[in-house]
Amino acid sequence: MLQNITYQSKINTASIATTVDTPSQESLSHVMLINGVGSIDQSIKDLAQDMKSDLDQKNIYRSQVTSINTVLNRPKIKLENNTVVYEVSDAEMAWLNKLADTQLTFTTIGGKHYISEESLTNLKDSINGSIQDLNSGSEMRSLELQSLMDQRKNLMTMLSNMMASGTEIISNIIRNIK
Repeated sequence: MLQNITYQSKINTASIATTVDTPSQESLSHVMLINGVGSIDQSIKDLAQDMKSDLDQKNIYRSQVTSINTVLNRPKIKLENNTVVYEVSDAEMAWLNKLADTQLTFTTIGGKHYISEESLTNLKDSINGSIQDLNSGSEMRSLELQSLMDQRKNLMTMLSNMMASGTEIISNIIRNIK
């Protein structure tokens, strides 16, 4: 609601009345609440984008674990030194090295490449650890999202109540005029 304030000034002995509308405290409160809701909406949007990125990364990790499991489900080969290994192609060797934090050790015998069961299991465990880290972060983000949603709900309730009280005041004035 706007309040009318009348200012008077004299110019060459003529009196001029000017009316200037100034925002009321209630109007300022409405604007502040609407800005607050907008700010919270942006935070929710940003948080949702972060959660989507985490989900995409988890899906990549899960796909990697599935591929590693495919290799682990192949027939085991036991080398002379009793090391259990799995045969991998050149492309799989390159792919597995990209996944690992450190260079993996492969054994080449007769032109065929092998990787140890231990190396594959450690790589899989490392990726599963990354998934767990993302899951922990997702839990924290979910709590943050719930908090933001609660704040937004409270601001919307306050705004609705303020608007309802303003409407009620106007209705009472109209009723009193009649």
